[in-house]
Amino acid sequence: MLPTALEPLAQYAQFVLFRKSDKTPCDYRTGAVCDAQNPINQTDVVTAYAAAKSRQGYGVGFVLRATDPFVVFDADNALLPDNTWSAESLRLVESLPGAAVEVSISGRGLHIWATSANVPSHACKNLSAHFEMYHEGRYIALGEYPGTTGNAATDCTTALPAIISKWFPPSAPAASQGLTGATDPEWRGPADDTELLHRMLASKPSIGAAFGGRATIAELWNRDVDALARAFPASGDAPYDASSADAALAAHLAWWTGKNAERIERLMRQSGLMRDKYDRADYLPRTIAAAIGMTRGCYQERQADDAATPQRRFNLLSSTEIAALPPLKWRVKGVLPETGLAAVFGASGSGKSFLVLDALQSVAAGADWFCHRVTPCPVVYCALEGEGGIAGRAAAYRIRHGSTAENIRYLVQPFSLLDGGDIHDLASAIKANGNGAGVVVLDTLNRAAPGADENDSKAMGQIIAAGKELQTLIGGLVLLVHHTGKDASKGLRGHSSLHAALDAAIEVRRDGDRREWLIAKSKDGEDGAAHPFRLDVVELGIDEDGEAVTSCVVHPVEETGDSIRRALPPKSGNQRAVWDALGEIFRKVGTNRPAGAPDALPLGRPCIGMEDAIEQTRSKLICEAKRQTERTQAAIRGLVDRGLLQHEAGFIWIK
Repeated sequence: MLPTALEPLAQYAQFVLFRKSDKTPCDYRTGAVCDAQNPINQTDVVTAYAAAKSRQGYGVGFVLRATDPFVVFDADNALLPDNTWSAESLRLVESLPGAAVEVSISGRGLHIWATSANVPSHACKNLSAHFEMYHEGRYIALGEYPGTTGNAATDCTTALPAIISKWFPPSAPAASQGLTGATDPEWRGPADDTELLHRMLASKPSIGAAFGGRATIAELWNRDVDALARAFPASGDAPYDASSADAALAAHLAWWTGKNAERIERLMRQSGLMRDKYDRADYLPRTIAAAIGMTRGCYQERQADDAATPQRRFNLLSSTEIAALPPLKWRVKGVLPETGLAAVFGASGSGKSFLVLDALQSVAAGADWFCHRVTPCPVVYCALEGEGGIAGRAAAYRIRHGSTAENIRYLVQPFSLLDGGDIHDLASAIKANGNGAGVVVLDTLNRAAPGADENDSKAMGQIIAAGKELQTLIGGLVLLVHHTGKDASKGLRGHSSLHAALDAAIEVRRDGDRREWLIAKSKDGEDGAAHPFRLDVVELGIDEDGEAVTSCVVHPVEETGDSIRRALPPKSGNQRAVWDALGEIFRKVGTNRPAGAPDALPLGRPCIGMEDAIEQTRSKLICEAKRQTERTQAAIRGLVDRGLLQHEAGFIWIK
């Protein structure tokens, strides 16, 4: 696992595996080669280390993103032949007092980890000292050597300008004068060279005789699309144009040239592009373009390498390997996973927002919830609907339970999932507050996606993608609070793709004053398990008019060992029609005890005679008039058999 000095990394689910033989990033689930920058291939620290342990020859790396606070100084070849550290590397370490220092996986370099609120806009490389600084768009292979010191959370914001000025001064690239004899300055990163890359790709000649005549890079690009797509996956399969040679491609080409530095250096010397082995200061800008021109030769070598060591795209696992995969982690055991996309849904007035707040307080405090074990974590509650009442709900919880959890934060400003800026700004605010890799609740989904047509598959697809992007950025669980449709028996309102995309779902139901929540969807959990609860009114104080101010809190309804859990109401058919009609009738008759009612009728429970119930509900059934009475009787008997109604001495009431 992580050494103490690097533990601040553990709150971010940005870990990947890599192959120790060549540092190629790999899928933590299968061990297959993957794109480390794709969030789907990143996971939490425990899962990553368990996956690396289960496979021989793999290590664990951390992917730097713009949304995390870390900066890493990479000092390559800092260990000299006499096994002492170079003076320059030691001076770099001394300029960052308290930062975490680890030996790289090679055993010859150093990684210095710190945090900073500000980072330079230019890429930071110092080739003469073999120093680089990274803060996004790269994964760092974590070392496996003892003696890691300091703390990765050490803030170097104040010290960074002086370090940049001394070790990584910015330098704008000069215009290219052609590949042969160019006088471009030392290349300092893809962000600085995007324009230069465009010009080189669009107009500069390739390496001439080495590749069968002179041709522009653009011509080679369009002619060798298949080879380019395999050698440079970031290029895709589109013909060359300015938009395809963007910073992302430049970054990938820069990575590729770094991985093949010796091969490129040899080919460049053969082509006259590099005069001698010391001519490093001015060849790197040209290397990006030259690398594309060399695609044919390098691709042929790669094919030969692949033939000698074939790579499998799909990794077939044995039963033993499957058993070694890390198990699903729960936030609320059996109910909500630790990471993913989930929802709590129910009709208006069902009490779902009260239930969600109750669950969040338990999650933030690490207290069991409805007898389900909870793993504590930071919580952010975005109260986008009924935000005026959130203070009262929190106060009611505090009054009833004596305190509220400290590890929960609230957002009452407007927020839109359909605004990429909102997503990234919210993720940044969450991480800055130390709430990353926890639970973020959007209450409600309708208010979080203003103007979206929830029934449209395309719009719902955008909502789902946005929710998953937010989940990826925070590294934890995103919980959506949503409504049911007009027909509550059909579940979540809107397009069915939402339910399919969820990792878990909780449905909240209400029949009169009876409420319950049940697991509507759970991966590796128990679907359909129901938990009854009630809402207790809590008096908060007196308003300016002298009237009581109240809110509600959730109170689980305990069941004794002898009791039988009430069955769920029918979802459709005659029983559902009669059940809905009876609910309205019971509300109208109130709590007055009718004459002749049996002693078994609970005090204050609405009750009507069986004959009155049949007469008032028979017209709700769609069938021949002569069969309505018969089928209404059968429906009521079915509700009694389900345990929803009690029937005694010619009277019925809700059980």
